[in-house]
Amino acid sequence: MRPLAVRAWRAAGETRARRCFGTSVNPRSVVAELSERLPERAVVTTDCGTALDRWTRHLRLRTGMRSLLSGHLALPGAAVPYAVAARFAAPDRPVIALAGDGALQGGGSPGSAGPPLATR
Repeated sequence: MRPLAVRAWRAAGETRARRCFGTSVNPRSVVAELSERLPERAVVTTDCGTALDRWTRHLRLRTGMRSLLSGHLALPGAAVPYAVAARFAAPDRPVIALAGDGALQGGGSPGSAGPPLATR
């Protein structure tokens, strides 16, 4: 049984994820929907900031899934390099990166001064 405060916090997050903003996409809804559709044994990486906030409120990892976070480093741009490393470390596992808008300016991410990433 979860403590009452945790249940209330999760319920508030679910309410925010259901909000509709006309023609705009609600990023919380995207992460909540992703949570239900994550493949088994997925590895999910995330940056700090709003991407991490949405991850903590709306993403539910199941048994066998892994996560990689930048933690308390406040490091924008960590999700993509972490995802690349996870793919090299476990090429048989699906890897998903949740990157915020600050990731475009963080080192090693697409849009930064680094080399472009190749995908297959």
